[in-house]
Amino acid sequence: MECEKLLDCPFFAKYKDLMEGDTYRLFIDSYCCGALTDRCKRKTYEKTHGEAPPDNFSPSGYTLKNGK
Repeated sequence: MECEKLLDCPFFAKYKDLMEGDTYRLFIDSYCCGALTDRCKRKTYEKTHGEAPPDNFSPSGYTLKNGK
């Protein structure tokens, strides 16, 4: 299963170059193409609030500060 928002996800667009390769792959493999796809906190946020979450809101639910 692959998340329908993967190619347009602002989180990954913003942080792709800042994440180390393994960390980036872990997020993609878990939340975008894996077992946690239905548990993505970005999707939950959007359903709950009726708008997209901030770009720095991660799929795991953590808000990254200062670009990291």
